[in-house]
Amino acid sequence: MAVFTTLSTQDVRSRLPDFNIGELLSLEPIASGIENTNYFLDTTEGRWVLTVFERLSEEQLPFYLELCAHLRGQGCPVAAPVRTKNGRLFSHIKGKPFSIANRLEGSSIENVTPQECASMGEVLARMHLAAKSFTLFQENLRGPQWWKTTAPVVLPHLAPDVGQILSEEVSHQLAVFSDPDFKPLPVAACHCDLFRNNAMIVGHGTAQERVSGVFDFYFAGSFVRCCRHRQRLVHGLQCTRPAIGSEQDRSLSQGISRRASFHANRLPLVARHAQSLRAPFLALSPVRLLPAA
Repeated sequence: MAVFTTLSTQDVRSRLPDFNIGELLSLEPIASGIENTNYFLDTTEGRWVLTVFERLSEEQLPFYLELCAHLRGQGCPVAAPVRTKNGRLFSHIKGKPFSIANRLEGSSIENVTPQECASMGEVLARMHLAAKSFTLFQENLRGPQWWKTTAPVVLPHLAPDVGQILSEEVSHQLAVFSDPDFKPLPVAACHCDLFRNNAMIVGHGTAQERVSGVFDFYFAGSFVRCCRHRQRLVHGLQCTRPAIGSEQDRSLSQGISRRASFHANRLPLVARHAQSLRAPFLALSPVRLLPAA
């Protein structure tokens, strides 16, 4: 979420009539991020985020945008694109596709609390249940095949002990994914990139603290619906990654269980996948919760 394409107020004002979201009041670039250009956009009808897609093609965009729209339509607290007057989820500006989504309230929190983890668990379960009825398919572009091609590129830049952890972790996860019991598991769309900086929290430090919404679905993909919720907990917490079984981890699981339940016959696969969450590389693993049918 950096600025690769500079937009003026006139650039944006000329495109707003397509979206029926009122008149432009202010436009503010968002400096963080690495993939797309983003602006905060305030209009007479509300607060929004404008995203210019720098890498994704028009052919790829429908999966990601329709997934957000589907989840929002199912009541999930996600940032979802506004449709144009013609019913499309994106338009063009300066020769590039762009979308406008609702701006979530809250902020990104670095050190999440157990209560916030429980809230995240509930949101995850709601999204996973809602995704069961989403019919579009997109291969997870950061799945096992990407691991196999990317790990050798990364290894020369790592300290030997870290490189060993990465190599062992990739081998372990590839073994899990090739397990005959793993392969036939059902597939559905999931976020696949739900780090703490892609979730907004309100009321941090108070009795009302909760996850207010999730955004940035542009690494989403279709993958096995098993269990990948712990990645959401451990990523981005500096060097103080809560261990499996910690209070944050238990709270996350409890939050999920309030909305869905683990499928008992998949728990061994869950354990095998989760037993060695040591490498930051695995923050890109797409395996996820399977609510019991």
